[in-house]
Amino acid sequence: MRRIEDHAWLVEISGEHDMSTAPMLAEQFESLFENGSLVVADITETTFIDSKVIRVFETATQRAAKDSTIRFALVVDVEQSHTRRVLDLLRPITGDIPTYPSVDAALEAQEP
Repeated sequence: MRRIEDHAWLVEISGEHDMSTAPMLAEQFESLFENGSLVVADITETTFIDSKVIRVFETATQRAAKDSTIRFALVVDVEQSHTRRVLDLLRPITGDIPTYPSVDAALEAQEP
């Protein structure tokens, strides 16, 4: 995790993530949200995520929708990667988790 703007943090997630890493990820988001921040989660380098990790993204999206002091953005590979397919398949259950093709696009979309 690294600060990319005054109240914006980039969390780069790579490799495989599942129920064993989801709690750590949720805790990391929660600690950043406590400071009224924008959290950009970049999952372009992930090779596998499961429903528990998707649930962490869904919870972050819902929390940001309810609290105007925090924002959440998810950066996903625009190609038909495993991660993109999982997000698309679960959309009827999770609702719309806004995704962006790059960190720059996510930051731009979050500007007031």
